[in-house]
Amino acid sequence: IFVPVHLNSHWFFIVVDLLNEVVRYLNSFKKGTLVIERMSAINTLLNYLEEFLSEKNFGETPSFRNIQFSKYKVREPAVPQQSVES
Repeated sequence: IFVPVHLNSHWFFIVVDLLNEVVRYLNSFKKGTLVIERMSAINTLLNYLEEFLSEKNFGETPSFRNIQFSKYKVREPAVPQQSVES
């Protein structure tokens, strides 16, 4: 699941890997948000997705209802960083 997120006038990207149960957080300007803000945004997204997929009207496959994103590992791969002046 690919999710662009806008926070504090800055965009970053979250990839939820259902097969490996990993959330990847990609941000080219980490100085634009505090760690607490970033983790809060990620947790809010994961809670929303969990509720959305657990909805009885979502899909025909009951396996979607058992996904627990809160147990997924959050990874921050190294990505090139923007300069402050950009």
